[in-house]
Amino acid sequence: MNKNPAQIVLFQEDEKALNYRYKQNYHIGSEIQVKSLEYDYDDFAKNNKLIGNRVNENTLYFLHPYKNNVYLNESLGEEYFLEEKLQLYKRAASLLGAKSISTKVIFKESRTINTDVNGEVKYKVVSIEGGSKRQIVNSYKNSLEITEEFELQNNFDKAKNIKELNEFIDKHNLHHEIGLISLIEARDSSNSGTLITSRKVKSEITSEYNNLLEVSAKLNSPVFNISGGYKRKLEEVNTLMVEIDFIF
Repeated sequence: MNKNPAQIVLFQEDEKALNYRYKQNYHIGSEIQVKSLEYDYDDFAKNNKLIGNRVNENTLYFLHPYKNNVYLNESLGEEYFLEEKLQLYKRAASLLGAKSISTKVIFKESRTINTDVNGEVKYKVVSIEGGSKRQIVNSYKNSLEITEEFELQNNFDKAKNIKELNEFIDKHNLHHEIGLISLIEARDSSNSGTLITSRKVKSEITSEYNNLLEVSAKLNSPVFNISGGYKRKLEEVNTLMVEIDFIF
């Protein structure tokens, strides 16, 4: 397995894939790879699991934030990434022995992402208040605001589950998820002899997806061909927090 896989992969026709780097001296960095649709796709598909629509010219793939050798067609959009992040916390809740989990969406900001002539990424925060802000939050509520309950079974093993979660965090480099790590530690009574029974955790649920958008913004240039639909995604990039209540 490649220890440092590309975060973004763009498929172009062979001539464009080979020659892009000579146009305007435009460099995109190691996080992005431009591959030939004719000659590179078969090997890429053989060595990675691809999720989403079938590849065609100008298709972008995003590296999955938690799964090795898995790439997501950008057409899946923001919703897929947010659901994956939510599933991460739901899985942690069940493994830690939660009785219930509930979430609330908190809007933080909206911004546009552009690049200058040198390929440097630029941001502009968009002021959104009142009804427009409520409309954005409401658009996320159906998928991100949940209430679920769990019932412990006889085979529940908290110590084994905590070990599994810690290994998962190490394997997928999730050490930035401070709230999740703190929750796991609070449910481990082996050293302290105490056990937390409720916790409120805040997570920037859009962080992984927005990071990929920022990396890919360098492709929003005449040097490359990407879809108009994808370019429009860079015009409204929302940052959302999710407040998660765990009851144990």
